[in-house]
Amino acid sequence: MGDSIAAAVRATLQSSPQPTGWLILPGDLPLIRSDTLRQIGEALGRHQVVVPVYRKRRGHPVGFSMCCRSELLDLKGNEGARNVVLAYEAIELMVDDIGCVTDIDTVADLHAVEKLLNGMAPLAADTFLKALDAFQWGSAKVPMEKFCIRVSSNRQDVFRIK
Repeated sequence: MGDSIAAAVRATLQSSPQPTGWLILPGDLPLIRSDTLRQIGEALGRHQVVVPVYRKRRGHPVGFSMCCRSELLDLKGNEGARNVVLAYEAIELMVDDIGCVTDIDTVADLHAVEKLLNGMAPLAADTFLKALDAFQWGSAKVPMEKFCIRVSSNRQDVFRIK
């Protein structure tokens, strides 16, 4: 994960306009709402590191301001950015978003997410829902239902395709 984070930060530094910070979001957390992403981004204007918290559980994405650039670029191997969080004055941002702590690592997780999807309001399209197209379990690919994402200027809706 460290190599991936460093590569992503490096790539954004070569883009225009220059970033003012980064939200590090693992791809196995597909339910994060767009308003949570905005809240973390806004908090980065006032803090070095922002960690979302849902019901006393730390979650993702973790936001890093530009002052963390060197440490993020130095990440390697399987290490994540935990040491960067510890090195800076991180604040915990309380959010009402179960998606920031709901990751999909197993088939059982996938079924739990399906139950959540059946009872949730429309989800943010920019949160990797398309990664739910299929789930890799060992060497066998586990198919699942497909989702269609519709985006308009004021909302994003997710529809299940049977």
